[in-house]
Amino acid sequence: MNRRRLILAVSTVLVAAVVLLIALKIWPTIFERKKTMTSSPVSLQLGMLADDFDRALGLEQRIDRQPAGLNFHKRRWPARLPGTVRLLHGGYSFDMDAVLSVMGTEDVERTAFGIERLSIGRGVTADDVIPHDEARLKTMAFIRQLLQIGWRPYYHRSEARLNGKSSWADSDDRDPRYTPSFDEWMRDNDHHWKFEVDGVYLRLSVSRSYETPDPLKPGAYLMSLDLETELHKVRLWFPEEKRNNWKEHWAELMQYAVGQRAKEEAKARAQGLEIDTAYQDPRILAVEGPVITARVGEPCPKSGLWEASLPAVHPSAPHLAGTPSRWRQLQAGEPMPGFGQSLLPDAQAINAAIVWTWHKAP
Repeated sequence: MNRRRLILAVSTVLVAAVVLLIALKIWPTIFERKKTMTSSPVSLQLGMLADDFDRALGLEQRIDRQPAGLNFHKRRWPARLPGTVRLLHGGYSFDMDAVLSVMGTEDVERTAFGIERLSIGRGVTADDVIPHDEARLKTMAFIRQLLQIGWRPYYHRSEARLNGKSSWADSDDRDPRYTPSFDEWMRDNDHHWKFEVDGVYLRLSVSRSYETPDPLKPGAYLMSLDLETELHKVRLWFPEEKRNNWKEHWAELMQYAVGQRAKEEAKARAQGLEIDTAYQDPRILAVEGPVITARVGEPCPKSGLWEASLPAVHPSAPHLAGTPSRWRQLQAGEPMPGFGQSLLPDAQAINAAIVWTWHKAP
């Protein structure tokens, strides 16, 4: 009996040893596989053509084609295995972990401009809930990172330039250079900051679940980043009927914006709030850049993306403005193209009035 017990005990020890050896052998492989899945970032950039954007997202992307003329390119990650995204923008690039969703927006009439808006949803951390003060500190650490690599605070041209603590008193958007107190952080469920650099605009939002308001208990937070190209952003400042020739209305809009900001800042000063008078509005590169134009049949003066247009008073101007083929990628030296009879009535006369305008390099 003792011998049988001894054999059974030895067998148990041997089995346990074998199991341990197998576990020690395969665990590093499992760990490395998981590490590989979570550490390789998806690299995305505004202006990517839709096909390149989809390839970067991988096989899980979805394309929602909407009747409003927009295509939405989406990917979602499960909360238990969030993604990592690298946002590419030259020296202003940055990484984000705990990413739960990505959506890129493409205008079907402007497909040559690629993804003009990018929305990213992520957790403040990978945890479902965290202490409120930890959420505050981690959010401000991320904001400091953006400022350190060169992203600049941004105020809309018609709004008051509220500075520091004053931006937490009477504004939807906060001054990213100011770190709020815990009481200021808990006062609202939603906080927003705006940035810009080199023709890209970013709005960062942090939202706290309404179900976790107790300051003494952990809360659930979601961070979202909405990025837009300059051209996409400024076009949307105008009503739809003015967007195709928005530059002609730019001075009028800026005159209104200057007057509106003066009113908002006078009101803020009356309330004892501080104004950042040193802040200067960013240059609008699409306005200040050289205007390069050419006529149908002339040699293309510069490679890149070109747009055909007609004078606003021309009866066929609205039709051409709604035609996707008005956008062309052209090479320097090739003849500037015209349009055939199938696209525009009286094409020969219309081609003589068409002006091609260069927008961006290939």
